[in-house]
Amino acid sequence: MLDGLFPADVVTAWGDPLELSSPLFPEEEALVAKAVWKRQREFAKGRECARRALAGFGRGNAMLLSGSDREPLWPPDIVGSITHTRGLCGAAVALSNRYQGIGIDAEPAESLGVDLTKRICRDDEASAASTMAWLESAIVPRLVFCAKEAVYKCVFPISAHFWVSRT
Repeated sequence: MLDGLFPADVVTAWGDPLELSSPLFPEEEALVAKAVWKRQREFAKGRECARRALAGFGRGNAMLLSGSDREPLWPPDIVGSITHTRGLCGAAVALSNRYQGIGIDAEPAESLGVDLTKRICRDDEASAASTMAWLESAIVPRLVFCAKEAVYKCVFPISAHFWVSRT
């Protein structure tokens, strides 16, 4: 499902969060112990996908804890990204001597609603996307959000800074 989204030296894996996941390490399980069932399932499947991808670099047994902003803490020589949404979890990983970051995000192809759209899309982004006749206009805000989230996940490990653009 994720084939072709990244260069060949980036390893990806995906799965359905409703399917049974491999067990988490106790330290990982503690990170979501108080979370709702949906979050626990997506977290577990995301970590499973990450480990399957990491196996491509001989790191399939790595424990993936979270940083202070809930970002996955990868092995020192690895960069990666995990995404999860209804029906899909995925991970992409690569060697840090080749890439400074990796970003991946997935969202359902559904409308966000007016209030969220105003918070996510600048006017120029919505206008530019509306000129692409092949895009269903109702899902453009989701696509913009997905792109921004993937960029954020790619850049955060480098900048260690959470930012919100107000312009």
